[in-house]
Amino acid sequence: MSLFIAPVWQESFGQVSPFAMNMRVPVIGYDVGAISEIVNSKEMLAPAGDAEKLADIAIELLNNNDLRSEMGRDHQLRAVGNFSVQAMISAYDLLYAEMAKKQYNNI
Repeated sequence: MSLFIAPVWQESFGQVSPFAMNMRVPVIGYDVGAISEIVNSKEMLAPAGDAEKLADIAIELLNNNDLRSEMGRDHQLRAVGNFSVQAMISAYDLLYAEMAKKQYNNI
């Protein structure tokens, strides 16, 4: 797959986007919900419901192998760093350590 177009139009966090990103597939879609946080790029998102703009973004990426490849690498790094099981475990570890420290200091 060369490109994933996230079909999100009202969902708050689409899990399929990080899955595609982890496979080094660039993700584009509508600027709705958390997708801009997930992909970390407003430039690759169309306003909600603007199918023509979304198609323009898709065509631009499909016609530009270098940009698509670079975006795929960036998205994979973002997915691994922010949405992987390892990232979740690290975040919980930090959170619990911080909470335990606060609790310990209150004793």
